[in-house]
Amino acid sequence: MKVINKTARQLLVFILIGFSVLLGITTFASAAEYEYTELLPPGWFAATDITYGHGGLHHIINDNGVVVGSGYKNGPTDQSKGFIYSEGEYSELLPPGWEGAIANGINNRGDVVGTGSNAKGERRGFIYKEGIYTELLPLGWVDAEVGGINDKGVVIGRGIKNYTDDDLPKGFIYKNGVYKTLRSPLFPPTVHLDSINDINDFGAIVGSCSYGVPAWGWAGATYGFVYRTGIYQWFLPKGYEYAEVAAINNRGAVVGWVEEGPNITGFIYRGGIYRWLIMPGRTATWPRDINNRGEVVGYSGDLNGHSKGFVYSKGAYTELLPPGWIYAEAIAINNKGVVVGAGADGNNIQKMFIAEPKLSLSRSR
Repeated sequence: MKVINKTARQLLVFILIGFSVLLGITTFASAAEYEYTELLPPGWFAATDITYGHGGLHHIINDNGVVVGSGYKNGPTDQSKGFIYSEGEYSELLPPGWEGAIANGINNRGDVVGTGSNAKGERRGFIYKEGIYTELLPLGWVDAEVGGINDKGVVIGRGIKNYTDDDLPKGFIYKNGVYKTLRSPLFPPTVHLDSINDINDFGAIVGSCSYGVPAWGWAGATYGFVYRTGIYQWFLPKGYEYAEVAAINNRGAVVGWVEEGPNITGFIYRGGIYRWLIMPGRTATWPRDINNRGEVVGYSGDLNGHSKGFVYSKGAYTELLPPGWIYAEAIAINNKGVVVGAGADGNNIQKMFIAEPKLSLSRSR
């Protein structure tokens, strides 16, 4: 019997993975490749993936390993608060005088954005930069929420100008005190901006819209979109009734999901090609983020109704579930492959977590 040396074995593995990627075959990597850190500010009741309206939760970890999150200090009926976690230390985030807030984005400069309620209970966005809070609300608007921030300091959000039935949500861009409204000549009069989720460093924005004009042929359908310098690209593959674009990286690759009845299927889209993401044995797969290396994170529902997080890289899935936890959802991944998510531990306490590749840990020591 021939003995295969280490180099030959490694070559064989790379060849098999390459064929798996080309043929669309699902492979699994070992979950033991990650080391977990649980996140729950001292004395808090819960830390979880709260959304304040329809803004996304993406890029809640930057490349320096700083994490932002949200939760409740005193119980589930308490107002939510945000927090920053860095090198084992927590800092609370709540604009002065506000009732509650969540943090849902951080860039590599450490600028944090989020959404909350001011002292009057009115919804507003905020940016926290160098220890100073700035309220975000376009001039003349009555409501705003924030979706994210890129490394150039550009903030995206959505809101309304007045509280009437015919005033539908609109998007906005903010930088250095200047607001710009997102518009498109393709929008019919009754377009509804459902979500505005992410912006990359080149200004491409992603989210979803729904339409209510039967003459357009889109009644009841929800389209994902990418917005680049005034031009919209729509996403709704044939045969589906719902599409959401969740995140975009600096190479222009986007991730999201489509829905058809009870079935939810994830996708990566780049260069005109869809790659479908379907976790075997699951009825639903939700990709949530993609980094500049093309690594995707998200979560999927198992047959018992519990979700598990995953990392998808080079054709292989790695399941993410901190030891002893009931369920977990992977939400964000930075450009070093470090993942942040949320879920519940064995005592059903809601917490967030960091999953760091052990290879990167060994290199840093």
